[in-house]
Amino acid sequence: MSGRFVLSITWVVLEREFYLPDPQALPRGLDVLEVRADVPGKQPLALLAHETSAQPEDRATVTPWAFLGQAPWIAERGYVALVVVRRGENDHRALFPA
Repeated sequence: MSGRFVLSITWVVLEREFYLPDPQALPRGLDVLEVRADVPGKQPLALLAHETSAQPEDRATVTPWAFLGQAPWIAERGYVALVVVRRGENDHRALFPA
């Protein structure tokens, strides 16, 4: 017997989208996606940022769900991943100004 063994862990990853209150990001606030492993105890935080575009049409369609490929990978390594969409992004009003 070699004394070696392989430990296999199956992670349950939780995903939750919410709006973080910010008076400068009205009317809803900042669009945030939280991805974490369903394990007890404290977990360190990893913030994921997105790039931006000079085109209002592109900024209006930014979504935190675009990071769904990276965020679970980070969560499976013991972190809470937060994807925060910056002010002025994900604002469909930019497509239809008053």
